[in-house]
Amino acid sequence: MKNFLLFILFTNLIFSQQKETFVNANEKYNSGDFVSAIQKYNEIIINGDHSPEVYFNLGNAYYKLDSLALGIYYYEIGLKYFPNDFNLSQNLEYLNHLTIDDIEALPFDIVSKKTDYIFNYFSLHTWSLLCIALGVTSSFLFLFYSLSNSTRIKRITFTLFVLSYILTSCLLFISFKKYNIQNNFQYAIVFDETVEVNLEPNNNSEVLFELHEGTKIEILEDFDEDWIKIKLADGQIGWVIKNQIKVI
Repeated sequence: MKNFLLFILFTNLIFSQQKETFVNANEKYNSGDFVSAIQKYNEIIINGDHSPEVYFNLGNAYYKLDSLALGIYYYEIGLKYFPNDFNLSQNLEYLNHLTIDDIEALPFDIVSKKTDYIFNYFSLHTWSLLCIALGVTSSFLFLFYSLSNSTRIKRITFTLFVLSYILTSCLLFISFKKYNIQNNFQYAIVFDETVEVNLEPNNNSEVLFELHEGTKIEILEDFDEDWIKIKLADGQIGWVIKNQIKVI
């Protein structure tokens, strides 16, 4: 009991410190000291707080400092944790309109759009928690069904168990799919003002086209020390120098 109380006190202390840092960062931001505000927001993230407000304000601060790429980068990071946050999505859309490259994404069929919407509705962490919670509920329902002597209660608990088991299976599938998407599909933001995309991973190869600051790209291969194979939303593929981009 004593150890539990100490844990609660320690947790409250950490939360209080994080809240104080966030308030202090906002004060710096509101006074126009964006560099100091960014330092404070990064402190919060390093300490494990991934709230949407922190990423929203961090992206805003970088945008105020005319860093389009970093603004987009932190909105994108925030949306990895909180895919349904309206403020992050709205500001990201605004900054994307400011980028030079106008890349039209390949069309999706209706099924792909629907499944993509479902997988991105929550973060992987949230999908996993929902799956665990429903799995525990299924176990308790089966336990009640096994121990009950009432036919009526057995019928109800068994029906609920079957439904929760099916839902748990669906959530487990979504969680694994979301995990695979996050691990097999990696994206980055172009950070240099202008980046040449080459046909091959060397400086002497043909330059296919150019990309500019803030453009989002998909990483296909990262086996070379200096070069990364990338893909655009419109399907174009090429190689760029690694230190010209920042992985999300």
